Amino acid sequence: MKRNLILALLCALSLLAGITQAQAATRAWLDRAQVAVGEAVTLNIETDQATASPDLSPLMADFALEGQSNSRSVQWVNGKTQAKTVYVVTMAPKRDGALVVPALQVGSERTQPVALTV
Repeated sequence: MKRNLILALLCALSLLAGITQAQAATRAWLDRAQVAVGEAVTLNIETDQATASPDLSPLMADFALEGQSNSRSVQWVNGKTQAKTVYVVTMAPKRDGALVVPALQVGSERTQPVALTV
């Protein structure tokens, strides 16, 4: 019985650790996965790192940056504040085909690459 209780507690702790990591992740996504030639696409980058901004220079190889903005939100959840910033980048592909928005550095974290078909 004691062993089962210890295993259950360890499982619960590992789940909680996974939830915390999932909330803290910096992530990127596109408003759509496919665009026509000449159309712009919107890249969203979300982070909980208050003073970090994304390094957009890796985008310059395949995309022309047309506009940028950001928004910051703060929530009170379970007695703790959670702040996040979303950077919005409007960009136009420079060529057609299967493109990849590369991983971007945001402070001490990196986003995952995102696929785009033009």
